[in-house]
Amino acid sequence: MEPICLPDRTFGGFLVAWRQEECGAWQQQELLRRAANTLGLALERAVQARHLQAQKAEVESRNAAL
Repeated sequence: MEPICLPDRTFGGFLVAWRQEECGAWQQQELLRRAANTLGLALERAVQARHLQAQKAEVESRNAAL
């Protein structure tokens, strides 16, 4: 389990990987950490994209009113 931190350092959730014990120990902790960081960036970009879309709609609405 690896925490997902957004670029502003707020908590975004957890990335969890499960593997059966008989398969051996999980040797990819760094890969899991990188995946969690990448997911945090993707989540932040999705929030920013929604914010930009809302701003664009507001600008278009104001332009139409003019």
